[in-house]
Amino acid sequence: MKKVLSVTAMVLVGIFFLTGCGNEKVLECSMKNVGNNMNAYGNIKYTFKNDKIVSQHSVIEFKDITVPNLDQVWDTYVEQFTEQNKPADEVGYKRTVKSDNKNHTFTITLDVDYSKITSQVMNKYGINEEEASVSYDDMKRSMLDNPDTISCK
Repeated sequence: MKKVLSVTAMVLVGIFFLTGCGNEKVLECSMKNVGNNMNAYGNIKYTFKNDKIVSQHSVIEFKDITVPNLDQVWDTYVEQFTEQNKPADEVGYKRTVKSDNKNHTFTITLDVDYSKITSQVMNKYGINEEEASVSYDDMKRSMLDNPDTISCK
């Protein structure tokens, strides 16, 4: 009898965890943006709970840089790129910038926690406050407005 109760309890706990996680959705998108002097390739992961966005994790790699004499001007290029895309670490918002000197690439990683970020931080980094309340379907539609450069799964 104890085994039956134990198994039943485990099944109920399993069902609780499965249904509790059932209200979480993840939208993963990839993008490619061809530029004049470099291309950007990115992966963006949005997490939604109860159909409200709770977080975003983005990794954007800038490569295929077509600047004349890149080896000679690379250090200056790194300085300019990092200045334009300054690393930041505030409540609800974190951005890191890395450069790969060997392969001449830049990587920007961005994490946004919409449950912690303030309006002031959103405004400071150009995040539209409406984005903090967007639904899964609305975000997917918005991302797919340009199917030539973005795909989502």
